[in-house]
Amino acid sequence: MLYICIHGTGNLAMEAVSGERNRERELYDDPPADQQQLVKRVPNHLRPLGADPLANMAPASDSKDYTAAQLAAVIEKEGLSKAHQQIELFACGAGMNDNAEQRAFEQQRVADQVREKFRHDVAAAAGLRQDAMLRLVGERLDEVAAIVRARHDRMDEAAALKRSFGERFFDALRGRGYVGVTVNAYRGDVKAGLVADVPGLAAAPFAVVSRDTTNNPNAPGMRVTYPLPLV
Repeated sequence: MLYICIHGTGNLAMEAVSGERNRERELYDDPPADQQQLVKRVPNHLRPLGADPLANMAPASDSKDYTAAQLAAVIEKEGLSKAHQQIELFACGAGMNDNAEQRAFEQQRVADQVREKFRHDVAAAAGLRQDAMLRLVGERLDEVAAIVRARHDRMDEAAALKRSFGERFFDALRGRGYVGVTVNAYRGDVKAGLVADVPGLAAAPFAVVSRDTTNNPNAPGMRVTYPLPLV
């Protein structure tokens, strides 16, 4: 078994997986002398209400993104035998095809994240100040909704993105001569850590988080194996 552990977005329309370690990091604008360090960047839609957008001051990436075709090319270049048969693709969302229900869930999830982030601030305000804060929250909601819609629009413009990253990776491998290979991918975020026994299933060393629910990877609907069975 070949295990590929790499970051995925966990969303539909995943165009690439990534090994980037600092894409979301940046320097403090004016850090104290003893704190010259990189810190985790806060997404703009979660910054304090009224704050200016945070400029991307991240250093150049020290790793790479890979489309499905590029990842297959790397596998071949690294010398994987054409007789190899099994690959576990541990990339969040790699088994997810386009569907209307998941699109709606993604829109709702980012909206809920914004509302929860500022819920206490809005509740603690009063009068005109609260009205102003609600308008700012509304602007953030419009912002994140537009980001998700843009990603979904790209799917509508590129038919290949309606298929999962895992399926595109499998097809790319087959095109490079891996005629007997199978690829396992997962419909959710792949998280390390033991998942306890559930009725009818043995404990597993990792979980699949789908729609904010932690699942055993052997639970129905979590794992997708390519090639897909004939129907």
